[in-house]
Amino acid sequence: DVEVRYTLKNWASYKDIDMKYDSTNKDGTEQWTVNIPDFCQNTNGFQYCISYTVNGRTYWANNFGANYDASYRVYP
Repeated sequence: DVEVRYTLKNWASYKDIDMKYDSTNKDGTEQWTVNIPDFCQNTNGFQYCISYTVNGRTYWANNFGANYDASYRVYP
């Protein structure tokens, strides 16, 4: 299981979204996609981290505890 956990409110609340496996690259890295909800578009303060669970153990990719921060924009 691979999920994105994101917040628009500096972690006062958050949502989890399942990611979808796409493919494995020649170098062994994997590509995954996620559908970001429309209400996240054109906003600042979009922070996220990624979790993945293998054999019942959950691991976090969270920028060494700082999480990731992005501005998400849709351009026409």
